[in-house]
Amino acid sequence: MRYYIYQIQFNDFAGKTCLVSAPNSCDPLLFDDNLIETKAIVFEQAKAINNDQDVTVFTDSIIDIPQIEYAEITNLE
Repeated sequence: MRYYIYQIQFNDFAGKTCLVSAPNSCDPLLFDDNLIETKAIVFEQAKAINNDQDVTVFTDSIIDIPQIEYAEITNLE
């Protein structure tokens, strides 16, 4: 399994710096499809934070994390 956090950073409608992230896991062979779904979740959350406006200017990153950290973040112990 691959455990990761996808995150974006952007300035919201008021100029405040925001960071939105979501943890996820998947079979490494399914990562590309899984990442598309994770990105959709993050961008929907960012839109809600951004006064219901799409976020178009951002920086993003994918951070691989150990399974134990994923379990702690998602409370799946």
